[in-house]
Amino acid sequence: MTTLPHNLEAEKTVISAILQYPEIVPELVDMIEPGDFYNPKHRIIFQGVCDLVARKEPVDFATIADTVDVQFPAVGSYLSEIADKAPTSQVQNHVRLVLEHSALRQAISLCQKSMSDLHNCSGNVADVIDEIQTKFLQLGVRGTKQQYETMRELMHQTIDRYRSLREGKERGIKTGFFLLDQATGGFRGSQFIVIAGRPGMGKSSLALNMADYCGQCAIPCGIFSLEMDKEEWNDRLITLKTGISTSRLNKDGGADARDWQSIMNAASVIAEYPIMLDDNGGLTVAEIKRRARLMVKNGARIIFIDQLSKIRGKGKDRFEKAANVVNELSTFPKEVRIPIVLLAQINREAEKRGGQNVTRWTHKPTVSMLKDTGTLEEDADIVLLVYRPYVYTKAREDDGFANLEIAKHRGGPTLDIELKWDGRRMAFSNPD
Repeated sequence: MTTLPHNLEAEKTVISAILQYPEIVPELVDMIEPGDFYNPKHRIIFQGVCDLVARKEPVDFATIADTVDVQFPAVGSYLSEIADKAPTSQVQNHVRLVLEHSALRQAISLCQKSMSDLHNCSGNVADVIDEIQTKFLQLGVRGTKQQYETMRELMHQTIDRYRSLREGKERGIKTGFFLLDQATGGFRGSQFIVIAGRPGMGKSSLALNMADYCGQCAIPCGIFSLEMDKEEWNDRLITLKTGISTSRLNKDGGADARDWQSIMNAASVIAEYPIMLDDNGGLTVAEIKRRARLMVKNGARIIFIDQLSKIRGKGKDRFEKAANVVNELSTFPKEVRIPIVLLAQINREAEKRGGQNVTRWTHKPTVSMLKDTGTLEEDADIVLLVYRPYVYTKAREDDGFANLEIAKHRGGPTLDIELKWDGRRMAFSNPD
C-alpha cells in the first residue's frame, strides 16, 4: 500500500514549538486541527493541546502529559525527545508544510470517493460531477489565508478601489444604455442581475444589445442561449448591425445582392467579438455552472443566461423548480467573481389590469410579479423590467417607445429609463 503524503519532521517541529513558545498556541489552534497531523501520536498530543485551550488551562509539558496520558502513556518521554526541535524563525514554515500535506491527503481521499461516486452513479451525471467539482474548489490549504479581514485591511482595499475608479483604472461593464450605466456604474463584481418581462417585450433583444456592446468594447462575455439556437443568434446580430430583417436573411435564394456587402461587413466586425456562445438546450444548473467556469477560465467577464424557464430543475411543480434553480444560480456570481445576467418571464398579473381602458402604463410590470420565479426578487442585486406598451395599446404614439425600469438596485437608485425600440432591427437604443 502506498504511503500517504506527510512530513514527520515538520509535525515534530510544530509540537516542539508549542512547548518552547506557549504564546503562539492560540494562533496554532486556530490554524491547525488534530486531523492535519499524519502521525497518530501527534494527533493525540495536539488534541490534548486543543482541549487545554478550550478549558482555558495553561499549555506546557506537564499539562499536556497529564491530559493525554491515558491515550499515550509514553507521552512524557516522547515530548522530551522532540522538545528542542523548533527554532522560532521556522515555525510558520513547518506549519505550512503540515497543512499542505494534510490538504494532499484530503485531495487523495476526495479522489477516491469521487471515483466511487462516479462508478455508482445512478442519477444525473452532471449533478454528481458538479458536486465533485464544488468539493475540490472548496478544498484548500487552511492557514494560508485567514478566514476574516480586519476593518483596517478592508478600508485599505476600499480606498484602493475608490482610487482606481477615480483614476479610471476600474470600471463596471457598461451596457451601452447611458442612463442605465450612469445609475449602476455598469455591472460589476459578483452581481446577480435579472432582466424580466412578459413574452414579446424584448428581453432577449436587450441582452443581445448588451452583448453586442461588450463585443464593441472588446469585453469577453459568455452567452447561454437555451431557447434560440446559434443560427438565430447570429441572424439577430446581423440584423442588429445591418437593419436587414431575419426573414430577408433567410428567404429562399438567400439575401439580395444589394444586401450582401452590408452582411459581409457586419459579419467581419462580429467575427472579432470575444463572445462565447453555448446554444445547448435543456441544461441543468450544474451543467451551466460547469460550462460557465470554462468560459470564465477563457476570459469571460460577464455571462448572460437566456432564460430561467428553459433551465432543467428539480421540483414537484414549476414554482418549486424555479426556486431551486434560482437558489443554485444566485450564489454562482460570488464563486466566479463576475456578473451573471439571468433573463426571466414574469406572471400574467399585468395583463389583467385596466379592462377596456388601456393606457400606456396600464400593463406596466412591477417587481412583485416575479413571485412565480422562485426567489428572484430577494436574491437579485439588480432587477430590470422591460416594457413596451405598444404590445397592448397598438397606439401609434407608443410604437417605438420602450421603458426599462431599474425596479431593484441593491445599494443604488431605482428609476424608469426611456428607450427607443426598432422593430425592424429588433433592437433597443438610447433616445435622441
